[in-house]
Amino acid sequence: MQINIDILEKLLPNVITIITQLIATFILFYFMKKLAWKPVREILRKRSEFEHNKLVEAQRLKAESETLNQQARQEVQKAGIEAKQLIEMGKSEAERIKDEMMNEAKKRSETLLADAKKEIIFEQETARNELQSEIVEVAMLAASKLIDQKLDENEDRKAIERFIKEVSVK
Repeated sequence: MQINIDILEKLLPNVITIITQLIATFILFYFMKKLAWKPVREILRKRSEFEHNKLVEAQRLKAESETLNQQARQEVQKAGIEAKQLIEMGKSEAERIKDEMMNEAKKRSETLLADAKKEIIFEQETARNELQSEIVEVAMLAASKLIDQKLDENEDRKAIERFIKEVSVK
């Protein structure tokens, strides 16, 4: 039976060892609590405050960003409306200027046309007067030649034809 006792001793731990281990563990926990617990808690508290402050700051910045974003959208809409108004004003001004220029050009062209018509009529009358003067001159010359060479009707006709050829060559 000796074999059974040795197995029993190995299976059950020694009470002194257990008590020693428990005392060492309590001492370790005591020193940990005294030396490390308060500084670790303080570090954790400061870290918690830091993170909380960061969250509050992030929320404040988010709200501020949303406000600025909304203001920017309003400014863009306002600028778009103003741009449309300026474009419309520009179009109406361009239309007005175009109409003025068209009216001025029309008046100018009518004036030029009237002046040109007057000039044409004047030139026609001048040409007519010059032509009449030349016809009179030609008739006078023809008459004087006919008087100088009064022969017979056939000779008169030939003389007039020769005279017309001379005058048209000149």
